Amino acid sequence: MRPLVAAALGATLVLSTAVPALAHPNVELAPTLPTDVTHARTDNLDYLGRFPEHAGTAGGRLVGDTFFITDPRGVFAYDVSDPATPELLGALPLAQSYTGAALAQEDPDSDGRILLVDAATPTKPLNILHVVDVSDPAAMTVLATAPVKDHTWTCVSAGDNGCAYAYGRSGWIVDLTEPTAPQVLELGWREAADFGGTGSNSPYTHDLTEIRPGLVMTSGIANLLLDTTDPAKPVLLNTLDQSDRFTWGLGYHSVEWAQGGTAPVAVFGTEIAPDGSTNLAGSDCQSENSVIETWDATEVVAALAAYEADPERDPAVVRAAQFTLIDSFDVSGRGLFVDGDAPAHVLYCAHWMEP
Repeated sequence: MRPLVAAALGATLVLSTAVPALAHPNVELAPTLPTDVTHARTDNLDYLGRFPEHAGTAGGRLVGDTFFITDPRGVFAYDVSDPATPELLGALPLAQSYTGAALAQEDPDSDGRILLVDAATPTKPLNILHVVDVSDPAAMTVLATAPVKDHTWTCVSAGDNGCAYAYGRSGWIVDLTEPTAPQVLELGWREAADFGGTGSNSPYTHDLTEIRPGLVMTSGIANLLLDTTDPAKPVLLNTLDQSDRFTWGLGYHSVEWAQGGTAPVAVFGTEIAPDGSTNLAGSDCQSENSVIETWDATEVVAALAAYEADPERDPAVVRAAQFTLIDSFDVSGRGLFVDGDAPAHVLYCAHWMEP
């Protein structure tokens, strides 16, 4: 749990400027009102401190003992070998514009060698993909850029290269086998999966997750399972289509399938946007679709094992398998966070999860 505690501390950030690690406030601030979001925890957690260095929706990625954080100003690296006292190793100014100025690069991905982040440049106010060398966290640099933008980017493995390709949520595939010279491929994963065109993000997709090398799952209005054994030519294996259900809103926000996609249960969380009438900003935590769900994946696990053992690799074997809904949890309304309720204007309640 210690690395996850460090991740949680880094992911719940408030406005301030960088200060030495020892200056992190270690006095617990208790909630003063039922809807006060200052701080809340269950009694089985020990309070270690808080991080007032970062603003905006900061995203994080833990690689070994290094925790990388993105906020609208750039990329920051912390040594979390002692999770109770993280130490700032280095920072790379990399401003993000437009939506990124408020919602910094979500779910930044890295293999410890490079990190993927959308950011602006002095000559291009719109964000584009930056490939950041993070092999030395104290001296991070931009290796190259690619002339495409996306809200989320995912590292896709090839052989022993943990970030050989980058998949963007709107379909882009970028070859990063030579990270100083990214190549945007003509074929995107959306075309390969017959799921819309590259660059349009329609049908809606929020993010992708590499479940294990060679297997990627998308999250959105439909969750697609892709064989990425050849990352340049992904193959559609399975589709959990919820388009009839998510007629308004955004759909699934993230997916987690532990043990490299061999666990019997997969966990999906939604992101339901305000619709301007019955679902106003801040009330959407009460939506019947604003949930975290567990899905029985045993049928798909068995089908994947058969598919991977077959030299012919017929995707129809996996397409015939099904995920089956087990249970869901939704927030009952406004109230105390420790009771499972929405404390205030938190907008999208079932965002990110960690196994």
